[in-house]
Amino acid sequence: MIAEAHLPLPDTVNRRVRFATADTARLTHQSILRCATVTLPQPLRRAIPARQLEFRVGRLCAQKVIHSLTGENLCPGRGAHGEPLWPSGVVGSISHSGSRVLVAAARESDVPALGLDIEALFDAPELADHILTPQERVRFHHRIDSQLLTTVFSAKESLYKALFPLTSTAFYFHDAEVIDCTDNGRIRLRLLTSLSEHWPAGALVQARWCRLENYIVTAALP
Repeated sequence: MIAEAHLPLPDTVNRRVRFATADTARLTHQSILRCATVTLPQPLRRAIPARQLEFRVGRLCAQKVIHSLTGENLCPGRGAHGEPLWPSGVVGSISHSGSRVLVAAARESDVPALGLDIEALFDAPELADHILTPQERVRFHHRIDSQLLTTVFSAKESLYKALFPLTSTAFYFHDAEVIDCTDNGRIRLRLLTSLSEHWPAGALVQARWCRLENYIVTAALP
């Protein structure tokens, strides 16, 4: 079932941002029929069925939140780098993990940019050097566990999704660092490389996080 969602994120995020979610393993027959109405972009027409379903469900979730914001039944397009192209006046983000699909969107007048990520908790300490900068290793040395690694990974994914549409500049895990990650769901990130005139090295970005069962959800709100 594709449904709007309220996430346990702090502050007023749920007042400004609309969320929709679905589980591709638990779709109703009606939802499966609706998926077939979503046109696949050329690069996905030879993808495996699971990837095609994931894409289609993501677009239907996006359509739901766009309708909630604007009253129009629109699906995002797809950019040259695979990024969603949202209707004028709307910002948003689509994320998948396992069978879970999560979408967020907001009016651009309320939220200038938005990045969202959902990740199943992973236990992979061998990835720590890939995810964490040396400074983060020192900063969080007392709490580097599955939840911390997944949260930092997810926060940097959300940051990328929020800033790439603004800068058209790719960046990587060691190009940003988490400087605060509190138990009450607040994260601060700092860019370590310049992406544009408006987003130089040292720029700070606020994000939020929460845990949903065995998933971590983050939202970056520049």
